This record gives sequence, structure tokens and C-alpha cells, in this order.
Amino acid sequence: MPHALHTLGVVTKGKYMFYAKEYRGVNEQGLLNSGATAAFYTEGFQTRFRVGRDGYVEGITWYAFWIDGATKAIHPCDRENCPPQ
Repeated sequence: MPHALHTLGVVTKGKYMFYAKEYRGVNEQGLLNSGATAAFYTEGFQTRFRVGRDGYVEGITWYAFWIDGATKAIHPCDRENCPPQ
């Protein structure tokens, strides 16, 4: 799976959800077998999320993590906090 780099600017109140889609896939197996990772870095903190271990996969979408803009806390996605789009 190719990688992409995205930069998040100033974080304000709200919920920021990070997810990835496997556009060539037809079901979740291609995504689950891809070994995809998502990394989050700040000046004093870093963490990495891995498909199949963190968050959840729904069809061809991996819901990786979300950020609480008010507290800046980072959480793995679950169906309650990162509902399928």
C-alpha cells in the first residue's frame, strides 16, 4: 500500500477522525493483509497504529484513530467514536 503524509495544523475543539481506504480492493481482506500503518507525531510524542490491530476495518475502509480537539488526546477508533461513513 502506498504511503501518504498529511499535516494537521492548529487543532481546535471537535473530533478529528483519521481513516484510509483501499481503492483497489473489493473487500476488507486486501486492506487487512496490506500491513498498513498510520503514525502520529508531535514535538514530544509519537504513536503508531497498525491495520488489523488498532481501530477497525469496515469494507475497504480502515478507521485508524481519532483526536479529541479539546483535550488533544489520541484514541484508536471504535464504532462508537468513528462511525462508518
